[in-house]
Amino acid sequence: MKKVLIGIMQLHKNAAGAVKTAYEQIRYFKALGWEVHVMSALIDKEAVRREGAIPHATLNWPGTGRLRRRFYNLQVQWWVRRHRPDLVVGHGDLTQQDVLVLHNSVHLAHELIHGKPLPESSEMWPIHTPQLRERRFRHLIANSNLMRDDLLKRFGLPPEMATVIYPSYDERKFTPVGSEERQRLRKGFGVASHELVVGLITSGNFKKRGVDLFFDAFTRLPEELRARTRIWVVGKDKLPPAPAHLRVEQMPVRDDVENYFRALDLFVLPARVEEFGRVQTEAMACGCPILSTAQVGASELLTGEARDHILGKADAQALADHMTRLLSDDALRARLSALSVSAVLPTAESQVAARFDQVFKKFL
Repeated sequence: MKKVLIGIMQLHKNAAGAVKTAYEQIRYFKALGWEVHVMSALIDKEAVRREGAIPHATLNWPGTGRLRRRFYNLQVQWWVRRHRPDLVVGHGDLTQQDVLVLHNSVHLAHELIHGKPLPESSEMWPIHTPQLRERRFRHLIANSNLMRDDLLKRFGLPPEMATVIYPSYDERKFTPVGSEERQRLRKGFGVASHELVVGLITSGNFKKRGVDLFFDAFTRLPEELRARTRIWVVGKDKLPPAPAHLRVEQMPVRDDVENYFRALDLFVLPARVEEFGRVQTEAMACGCPILSTAQVGASELLTGEARDHILGKADAQALADHMTRLLSDDALRARLSALSVSAVLPTAESQVAARFDQVFKKFL
């Protein structure tokens, strides 16, 4: 029996995008009949065992920072030398692996958020920079063309060394609902029939996701439209100050996030950078019209008329202009809703094995 090791530093929050991808890989290799080992510093052992894999909890260096990451990596590399798995899959935390699965472009993100290069003092610099500069992998999986194109140019990687595999969504959970169910959900959230609801739903890091620009854009809407629009923000972060006349609600993080999407009139993600943005594909699968930026990898999936509402960059006035048009046109939102549902279908979880085959079959 062939043996694979999946190395991911944290595997204890099932909602995180990287964690979802790691579990998809566990199921993929188990379906192929492989013995699957998972090494993490923070790990839900029972959840890993339920998927049929073997969990290994590494010793955890106290605190955060470079030493913690280095200590984790040393333990994984020691295990690899001792047990010699047929394949090592790393999720951005290992200095050496066969397949590198990246979830974040730390150099690009720092430049777009802070306007300057990633400093060598950064916690992530000593892992990601030599990892990519010295090609410490046989193949790289990027989660968007946004990421892949940047890495090829920045580090001079040969194109054949990198493949884009879009993160998947659970099509059993994220589905559109009929008008009666939608109205029932909206009523449950206390939304009146004349009101519009615009949502920015994410895991957190509101600076990266452009929540400040989101609020600024709302102040530029026509007064009548602004007065009947509710603003939902979801994420584990502190909201930036919002003008008092905006109807901003920081909604609680909840497991049935799909019902937020189903109740929205418009999903907005004005991110300064979002290497992929699985939350946007989940919103699309629930039938949300989408307004986002070209710096959101998931925007690559949008087709037809929906591409008209991808901003070249996060800009408050452009965002306000598009929101005004979208919130004023019910028919337009209905067309974009249908386009969202059809565009996202190829990234459904049921299709993930075929996408993994593109890369992993080269090593089987």
